[in-house]
Order: sequence, then structure tokens, then C-alpha cells
Amino acid sequence: MHHDVLCHGGVVSQPLLTVPQREPTPMLTPGGRTAIALDSGAGQLAAQRLSVPALSEGRQRPALPEPPWFEQMMPGPKTDIADQLLPDTWLQGTSTSMPLTQATWQREVDRRIAMEAQGKGDDYTFEPFLVLLENMRRLIGHLLADQHFDDPLTPDEHDALQDLGQLVQQMKDLAAPYKRTVWLAVLMSTVLEIMTAGRVVDGLRSRKSALLAQGRLSTSIFMSGGDKKGQGTLLEPGSISLKRVLSCRWAGLNPAGTLDETQELFSGSGQLTGQLSDWINTPNLFLCPSFEPLDLADFCRFGHLPVYPLGLMTRYALNA
Repeated sequence: MHHDVLCHGGVVSQPLLTVPQREPTPMLTPGGRTAIALDSGAGQLAAQRLSVPALSEGRQRPALPEPPWFEQMMPGPKTDIADQLLPDTWLQGTSTSMPLTQATWQREVDRRIAMEAQGKGDDYTFEPFLVLLENMRRLIGHLLADQHFDDPLTPDEHDALQDLGQLVQQMKDLAAPYKRTVWLAVLMSTVLEIMTAGRVVDGLRSRKSALLAQGRLSTSIFMSGGDKKGQGTLLEPGSISLKRVLSCRWAGLNPAGTLDETQELFSGSGQLTGQLSDWINTPNLFLCPSFEPLDLADFCRFGHLPVYPLGLMTRYALNA
């Protein structure tokens, strides 16, 4: 039985991370498809083998079905950049340099185990993440250009996004180290969740939107200084300083960080401090953050493998 993680970037209808314990439930995406509601060795894959299309080569979307009522009531981004993101050909099953097959999975597991045995596990790189990092770079640029939210960025938001962009570039320069890139996706989701809570959700609550009465405005729970029993200080997402978020170490992604995200933001949460970290460090399991909308056919194709997409998105709410 597979357990899937849904990692939200800007989601207001579901928590930041959900870990269902049964068969995955499809999530309708803007593209009308579905997704689950994120060295020097001889076998090292060369980053240049992945052909990254030009910025103008966005993905082609099918006609959209009628969205659920709460999606229709939820404001959308000032300009949605979804169609300008690169397709995740690995999860689509169309990659020619690294097809998503049993043989590829086994090869990567063997390479990763060998690097872990050499004490180089943190340097294991994952070629498909180069597309993810490019899409993250595009979304950050979109945000910095004030094309995502209606109101201009605050200095705190601008500085945080600049720092986030630098981390994305560092991971690209390192050919997409697997563990750090997954944590980077979690960090980016956290930043977008906080920004969306303050800029979108708080306004809907103050206007007593019908979404509130229907229980559709839940956001992630952030807690500081708590224990395993959940005793700590609850933090309102919209009030959290992004400088504080970017000052965390994020499991080594940000070695200059002075704060521990498990105590500053996710205290008492077993998802980030326990199971998620364990999954990231399991050599034969691959967590795959992606903006790619997936349908049931995609999961039928790779569902027999321990490959778990972490859903990232550009909108504020999706049916999940």
C-alpha cells in the first residue's frame, strides 16, 4: 500500500502536508487532469543531458471542465503562470533520457545506496528535478514581478523570495541534489502558504466569505516551541515573518540558517519532524515534488513503484 504526500504551494483548502493512510484520492488541477493531493561516481547522470525548453515553450493544456463551486468562488492569481511551466516528462512517462521504468528506478536505487555507503548520500543528484527547479525559478520570478498577487510585495516578501531564488539556483548549479531539492520544495510551499494566508485567506475571512461557512478556508497549522503532545504557541500564518522562515536550516538545505524549522514553525508535528524526514532518507523511495497535473493513467503507469508525487500548484485552491 502506497502512502502519498501532498505538498501545497499556496493551497487554502487543504493543509500544507497531508499523509493519507489509504489509497490516494485524485485532486483536480487547473489543467483538468488529476494529481495526488512534492558526485563523482561512474553512474552519475550528467545535468546537461536534460534538454530544458526555452521560456516560450510552455505546456499545452486541454479544455478545462467546469470547476467545483468553491474553486469558482476563490479568487485566482493576478496572472496564472501555470501554462508557462515546463512539463514534467519524467512523471508523464515521456522522458527519453530517463524513462520512468522499473529498470530506471532500480538503477537509481543502486546508485543512491552506493553513494550512501560512501558517505555521499547528500550529494546524490536526481536528473528529473532540473525541470522542477526551472519551474520554481519561473514562479519566483513571476512573484517578484508582482504578477501573482494583486498588491505589491512587502520588503519582507521580496527579500525572502530573492533568498529562495538563490537557493533554487544553488540546487541547479549542483545538478539537483535529491534530498535538498525535496526540502526546497517544502520550503517554497511554506513561503507560498504564508503569503496566501495573509493576502487572500485573511481577507476572505474578514468579509465573511461563504467559503468560511462551508469550512473551505483551512490553512496549515504552524506552531512554535511545542512538544510531541502539541503543546506550544500557535502561529497565525499571515503574521509569520518570511525572514524567520528563511533563517531556518531546513534539514541542511540552508547551512547558514540559525533556526530549527521543527521548533520555529512545525513544533509538535510528526509529519515534518519524523515521517517526512524518514521518507526523504529512504534510498528505495522517491518523493517527487512537481507542478505536473497527473491523471489516473499516470498513476496506473508508475503506481507499482515507490514513487510518490508531491503536488505543487500555482493557484490558491484546488479540488482535492
